[in-house]
Amino acid sequence: MASEDFKNMHVKNTVFQYINLAAPRAFDMAENTSKTVEPTHPQGKWSISWILSAEEADQFQAECKDHFEARRKENPKISEFGAIHGFKERDDGTVMVTASRKSMSQSGKQNKPVNVIDEFGKAITDLDAVWGGSKGTATFSIYPAPNPSSGKWGISIGIGKVQILERSEGGGDDGGVFDIQPAPATDVFGLPATDAPQEIEDEI
Repeated sequence: MASEDFKNMHVKNTVFQYINLAAPRAFDMAENTSKTVEPTHPQGKWSISWILSAEEADQFQAECKDHFEARRKENPKISEFGAIHGFKERDDGTVMVTASRKSMSQSGKQNKPVNVIDEFGKAITDLDAVWGGSKGTATFSIYPAPNPSSGKWGISIGIGKVQILERSEGGGDDGGVFDIQPAPATDVFGLPATDAPQEIEDEI
């Protein structure tokens, strides 16, 4: 894939809904659920999700389609636009966006895990303790790609780098009794992004 196929973008100071960055996961058809797998699993993926308002989703979708059509003009192998892979409309009118990175490339090589840093720019090593509901920033790339199951072309969303600024404590609910202010966080996330997955194959 040509480097021009990848458009680098970012989402800043958002609340992540689902964070699966400690280990790749794959969907188990027999048990109808997603499970943690080894990095060598052919369907393994790291992923992270966030929510867009209806207005933000419309703008994002327009950017994806514009980029797709621009690349389609340059590449005759790309067929008509089908969908944004990792783009899920919700009942309340918002949209959940999921960016992912496959643990194995189509050529059979292991892809690098997602680089995840804290507010000081240090690597986070206890990623299994980073829960959905945490706040942060992420770089990602959009690029044209076919869906392996349907064969239809569309836009895929690949994770670049993630910074966690405020950690969620998990599923506990104190009923709003405590008035806790978040600690000030220094955003050391340098933008525009240069850590997007431009050489990572088939991120769907």
